[in-house]
Amino acid sequence: MIHDFFDSYATALENGIIKQIVNHFHFPCTISSGDFINSFGDPSRLEGILAQSLRFFKQLGIVHIKAEVRSSQYWAEHVINAKVNWKYYD
Repeated sequence: MIHDFFDSYATALENGIIKQIVNHFHFPCTISSGDFINSFGDPSRLEGILAQSLRFFKQLGIVHIKAEVRSSQYWAEHVINAKVNWKYYD
């Protein structure tokens, strides 16, 4: 199930379909990666951030994205902590 989720998310990123990407989130949500931590109360704010990211992907020529789930731990029925290694290919 977790692998299907990240495969679907990677496909949405590859295709640049912001609404489909946002459908992978429940709001409010918090996203953290390295030094980046941000909370989003509604989809529109996340859509703006994603639009910037997708422009960056296009500038770099990224055409394929692969998610490698390194580990996952269920914290609650709908809460999973996952460590994912993202690979981007041009």
